[in-house]
Amino acid sequence: MTKIGDAPSVVLNNGTYLLASCCDFPGEAALFNATPPFTSAKWTLTGSGKANMFYNEEGLTVLPNGNVLDVDVQNESQGGTSEIYSATAGTWSSGGATGATLTTCNSSPLSACELGPAVLRPDPVALSDNLLVFGGNNEGTAPSVIYNTNTGTWSAGPNVPSIGGVPYTLADAPAAQLPSGNVLFAASPGNWPASNSFPNPTNYFEVGPASGGNLITPITQNPDGPFSNSFGWNFLVLPNGQVLAVAGEFSSNVWIYTPLAGAPNASWRPVINASPIDVTRGNTYTLTGTQFNGLSHGAAYGDDVQANTNYPIVNIVNNATGHVFYEQTFGFNTMSVAHNTASSTNFTVSGKTETGLSELFVVANGISSAGVLVTVH
Repeated sequence: MTKIGDAPSVVLNNGTYLLASCCDFPGEAALFNATPPFTSAKWTLTGSGKANMFYNEEGLTVLPNGNVLDVDVQNESQGGTSEIYSATAGTWSSGGATGATLTTCNSSPLSACELGPAVLRPDPVALSDNLLVFGGNNEGTAPSVIYNTNTGTWSAGPNVPSIGGVPYTLADAPAAQLPSGNVLFAASPGNWPASNSFPNPTNYFEVGPASGGNLITPITQNPDGPFSNSFGWNFLVLPNGQVLAVAGEFSSNVWIYTPLAGAPNASWRPVINASPIDVTRGNTYTLTGTQFNGLSHGAAYGDDVQANTNYPIVNIVNNATGHVFYEQTFGFNTMSVAHNTASSTNFTVSGKTETGLSELFVVANGISSAGVLVTVH
């Protein structure tokens, strides 16, 4: 691999880091064993059999079964194609036709064909997870498509709205899976035919789950929105369910988004099965349970940014003061986002955690477990 910048990456279920090259043709990908103590860590090439032979502007999403789905930015003449990377075999195979033209490309295999984010979202009614992939099409209406992770089939998603008669698109843009099940996303006017002009402004929306008809609701525009394009925005899902938003290309401001009303489905919460009842500041302990990584990666962008939060966060809330203390977590047994995954994590109690009777929680992607009683010494 010689050209890594502007490239997609993802952490597999076993903690191995998968990184794809940006602009090599044919494209290459490599695995890095990022498990401490790193004494035998090395890079290993992987990903043979990829039909669309490069990764430029593509994004990687780990599915509940541990494999990785990638929507091709080329092959639009075939109605849009996708591919699936086998985490066990290290090879690519067809993921099926998406059924929609999601990108605007020219004939060059390394052209800047922009694609939107892909968000894995659980659905409490359909009882199946689905991947919502936003389009970056700049020639009129930008569609989205939905991949059913149970059946391996594609269906049409909602079109990105127009504003004031101007079509909007997600040609490089962030999205975030919210605790309610809705998805927050940013969009801007298309930059076609003036290639890579990326015009302002940015507007913001929440889209509901597939079982609710994928209803898109415009939300209040961020004050930096009129002066920015969606490509410069990044989202990060916070432990309390809010979203941190920054437009680093355009502004030094940091914004916090509070989602529209809606509590998470109870089945999405992490579950603590075994935990200590007494802990001492400075010591390390182990928690076990299920779904400590949540059922999504949280935020998504695609090739330029990876802000995944599918890992356990532990906080301790003091009963007397209500103060919240976040503890260092490490040594996760898995990064899986599958339902009911057996989970464990180590955590070290901070020296600043207040002593006394408290409640301990595990949080993933802004969704918290029920609390368990613990006394801090």
